[in-house]
Amino acid sequence: MLEERLITRAQYDVALREVIQRRELIKVANDAPFYVDFLRRDLAENYSNEVLTAEGLRIFTSLDLQLQRLAEKALVDGLKRLEETYRYLRKRGEEDHLEGAVVVIKPQTGEIKAMVGGRDYQKSQFNRVFQAWRQPGSTFKPFTYLAALMYGSEEGGKKITPATLVDDSPFTWSYEGQEWAPRNYKEEYFGTVTFRAALEKSLNSATVRIAREVGINKIRELAYRLGIETSLPALPSLVLGGVEVTPLELATAFSTLANNGVRTHPLTVKQVTNQDGRALEKRDIQVRRVISPQLAFMINYLLKGVLDRGTGYGARLQGFDRAAAGKTGTTNDLKDAWFVGYTPDLLAVVWVGFDNQTKLGLSGAQAALPIWTDFMKRATAGTPVTDFVPPAGIKIVNIDPLSGYLATPNCPRVMAEAFIEGEEPTGYCPLHPASLSQLLREPAKVLSWIFSPLLGK
Repeated sequence: MLEERLITRAQYDVALREVIQRRELIKVANDAPFYVDFLRRDLAENYSNEVLTAEGLRIFTSLDLQLQRLAEKALVDGLKRLEETYRYLRKRGEEDHLEGAVVVIKPQTGEIKAMVGGRDYQKSQFNRVFQAWRQPGSTFKPFTYLAALMYGSEEGGKKITPATLVDDSPFTWSYEGQEWAPRNYKEEYFGTVTFRAALEKSLNSATVRIAREVGINKIRELAYRLGIETSLPALPSLVLGGVEVTPLELATAFSTLANNGVRTHPLTVKQVTNQDGRALEKRDIQVRRVISPQLAFMINYLLKGVLDRGTGYGARLQGFDRAAAGKTGTTNDLKDAWFVGYTPDLLAVVWVGFDNQTKLGLSGAQAALPIWTDFMKRATAGTPVTDFVPPAGIKIVNIDPLSGYLATPNCPRVMAEAFIEGEEPTGYCPLHPASLSQLLREPAKVLSWIFSPLLGK
């Protein structure tokens, strides 16, 4: 370049004095640039950049290059498909480009196995996994439902279970002198529904009614306990995800649920050694139980229904058939689309949107779920199939999914529902009572069936 006069002699001399990084570090940086940037930030507390690049340190990390490549491909291919399907999403300028992020965590250890902070590192080094604060929308709702299972109603201490009936109709919440009227997606309301159905269908009105019973401060405290670190305002809109958090925070909080209520600290650096192999630093897995295994199982069992029957059913239609829990997320202004999903062994969070807050116009099920499904199908291929195992203290009984009562032989649909032992329904379904001949065959249950509405659930 000097001979061709493309650079000056001064630039040539500077280039000759430049220290070349070790080959293996360059290779890893090229394979996972967003992850390496985050790793450098993590290491910066104890090591200067000069030490990292010049002293031949060996850094052992949590990165799984296979999962990293799968996550990158799923995001890039998924965003391209969206642009091909919805022409209005195509690039309209350098600052108006459809973007996304993926972070993958092993729940049991907190190890970050993959991190994709955007679709093209060469064009933008902004790492949306931990640098972008976006409204999580409905992915925040499980914290409300978990708080309801944990605390029950503030008024009278009424227990709330997956079979509790909730009103899903328009209403206005008067809170500290202000009024707020939540609205369902596409203005669809379903009347009286079970607690489970409200979560599976992601019903805003029913969710806010539950939150009002539980109390906003309890929901905030629980979100902090699970792993959210951003300051959360005590406002009703919080329960519908109306406050900004990062994808990494969401991944940490949901990892706590996937790990049976044990919170882990996100981990990238496992060990650092010098040129001679002497350990300079070793970072242990940090764990802390924050909710009971029974409550963790119940919310996971409820979130499995999101994929099996609810807003995440698209994953099943795309061929992902493993036991998994998850939640779609769509903001009211349609600027952010999310999906958080996990098996007992692997969790991934996907966000899709525009950096400049341009309206996306798509739901989490439309924009983020297909990317998550594409990744998880490939990431779990060939690995052992696992499911969430109920701990001691959980009782699973058959209920009618419409009434929330114990199922009778005449219930057209029966669902196996999980309860904290002692909180399961005691009455039988009043919508589909047993016939006289059935009652005569089982006289011990006659009074229970007749008086089930009075006996309660």
